[in-house]
Amino acid sequence: MAAEGIMDGAITSPRVAPAVAPAIALAIAPAVAPAVAPRVAPAESQAGCAAGASGAAGGAAAEHGGAADGAIAAENLCFAYGGGAPVLSGVSCRIAPGAVTALMGANACGKTTLMRLMTKGLRPDSGRVLLGGRDIAGIGLRDFARRAAIVHQKNTAPDDLSVKRLVGYGRIPHAPPFSPPSKRDGERVAWAMSATGVSDIADRPMGALSGGQRQRAFIAMALAQETKLLFLDEPTAYLDVRYQVEILRLIRELNRSHGITIVKVLHDINQALAYSDEVIGLRGGRVLVQGPPRGVIDSRAIQELFRIRLEVKTDGRHMWVLPV
Repeated sequence: MAAEGIMDGAITSPRVAPAVAPAIALAIAPAVAPAVAPRVAPAESQAGCAAGASGAAGGAAAEHGGAADGAIAAENLCFAYGGGAPVLSGVSCRIAPGAVTALMGANACGKTTLMRLMTKGLRPDSGRVLLGGRDIAGIGLRDFARRAAIVHQKNTAPDDLSVKRLVGYGRIPHAPPFSPPSKRDGERVAWAMSATGVSDIADRPMGALSGGQRQRAFIAMALAQETKLLFLDEPTAYLDVRYQVEILRLIRELNRSHGITIVKVLHDINQALAYSDEVIGLRGGRVLVQGPPRGVIDSRAIQELFRIRLEVKTDGRHMWVLPV
């Protein structure tokens, strides 16, 4: 049975769950994806996090000019899963408006956790995330989805769902439930598909797409949300090198041509250096470096972030590491 969607009659957000919901948790009605329940961390977990945060957090906030001047910023974030060891300890950073920022660091350093905290996927044990100077804890899910969109690392959709219908779900935050799509909805869906190069496969089912095409379709859905802030969690994961480069170039083009502020998690050091205006490097749940790659990344920084010594090369235009 084909999945129903926005572009064929009413916007039927309950029909989205559960298969597509992981990809558009910020875009669907609260009834489908309720906000994360308030978390109360055990006292010992909070105390341990606070102790570890005492020095690094304040220094980062001071160095980067505070939180309110960024498109989105974190202030003294502490977080632990289930009362365990802290995953983030006093993280403070700001995302430069209009820039492409990469979160980088070794496995388990806290990159994805930081992104989930910045997109209402998790609630911090302490600290806060500010969007336009406002704590996102006080911003409703639908309102937040009009301001920020996210493409997760693992996205699912019914195999028989068409690309156009998938992209149409990105308009849910802008329309009352069960309302017919507006002219604006149709225009934004068409624009999003054009911007990501999937217009020619609009009627193709998701199950018939290549990995690169699927990723473009999910990015198109995020663009249809019509936000100026886009988060991508490992957008090149599971793709061969051709599609990795295509996606990274697409992300850069969306930033340059449409002024979208982009935050992405990347594992590949060279991709982070080549396709980012700024990098935020984490290790052990703390921010070690933040700034333009040329200003903050060298062999010493790589060694501190990844615990391996690699030579950093530059030809005056590009910089890269030699992982051999």
